[in-house]
Amino acid sequence: MFWPARLHPTIHRARIHVQFRLFEPTYAAAPIPSDARADISQPLTYPDTLTVLHRLHSAPDPESAIIPLDGLVLSARHRRPAARFTEENVLYDYAKGEKLKLGDRPWMFEALSRTWEEQEVQSRRVEERVKWVEREIVAVEGAI
Repeated sequence: MFWPARLHPTIHRARIHVQFRLFEPTYAAAPIPSDARADISQPLTYPDTLTVLHRLHSAPDPESAIIPLDGLVLSARHRRPAARFTEENVLYDYAKGEKLKLGDRPWMFEALSRTWEEQEVQSRRVEERVKWVEREIVAVEGAI
């Protein structure tokens, strides 16, 4: 089964693969892209190896149908970001013909909430490391 890139982090975090099988095309509900914007800063040309990273833009809201994501495309050839993008996915029920709230799928809301919490922990850890590096640089420059 081919999974869209925007679902991979959610599938990995949820560890509830049986329920994510409901997103296969033969079933009624699926997250679909509703809006995407890209800021391309580097030409994306062949041959190049690209890495696409996604993260949740904000904490999931059980009353919302939107899953906002931020993304980054890294170019291995140029060793720098090639593009940044934002994407909004909507949980849509094709059988009913309407949007679903995240609260209607509690297992998905829990998986996204865990992902958000892990992102926040990593963000704090990286901020601490950056502050440590800055302090070390000041100490080294002061010793010269």
